Amino acid sequence: MRMKPVVTKLLGSVVGQAEQFPATYASLPDETKYLCMVDLVGSSNHRILNGAKLGYVRGETFFALIREVISRCPSVRLIKEMGDAVLLTADGLRPLLETVIIVTQVAHLLRVTHPNEPFPFGVRAGLGAGVIKKIIRPHEDFLGTPIDELARIMNVRSETSNILIDDDAYRNNISWWKEYDEFLSVSDVIKLPVTNSKGMTKNIYYRELVVSEAEFQDFNENFIDWREEKRNIQADV
Repeated sequence: MRMKPVVTKLLGSVVGQAEQFPATYASLPDETKYLCMVDLVGSSNHRILNGAKLGYVRGETFFALIREVISRCPSVRLIKEMGDAVLLTADGLRPLLETVIIVTQVAHLLRVTHPNEPFPFGVRAGLGAGVIKKIIRPHEDFLGTPIDELARIMNVRSETSNILIDDDAYRNNISWWKEYDEFLSVSDVIKLPVTNSKGMTKNIYYRELVVSEAEFQDFNENFIDWREEKRNIQADV
């Protein structure tokens, strides 16, 4: 049996569907969201060096941490898992900023307290914002330029910071940023190198966030979603 008729029929089916997509796209709702990508550092190399089983344990521990943290933050939603990374969203930047700070601090404590276990890991995170479209698929999904730009920022490898933020997202919230000055420092604006832009014609600017772990331990403001947790812990002591 010749395969040409099969290929031709499949082509016709795909083209027929593709002709409907422009109208479908126009009907999709726009949503203005703040976004946060969190990535498990070195996941591929870890699996190669230590085997699939230990790679699985490490990866699932990462996802357990993400779910545990956002379970305390009703305004933060996990909208996508991508290999060993997640995409979180919220209507404002503050809950995402606080969530990612908590995630990085728990990950750091895990490495300190369980250095010989298979699951300690590092995380890298990026924060951004913009208009995205909610698309119709079997599972909830989104697409848009802000997600693409955030993915480019996540390609940056910094020796000083594991949390990066799109400059527009930072400047749009400049009124309250100093509330975190006690433990959080922000770099000057940085232009994304061409090698990281992957052909995007728009220039992307970001900043590095650096958390002082010692000062964070004594910080007693904001983090509203965690105040009840702190009260419960103090009551048990």
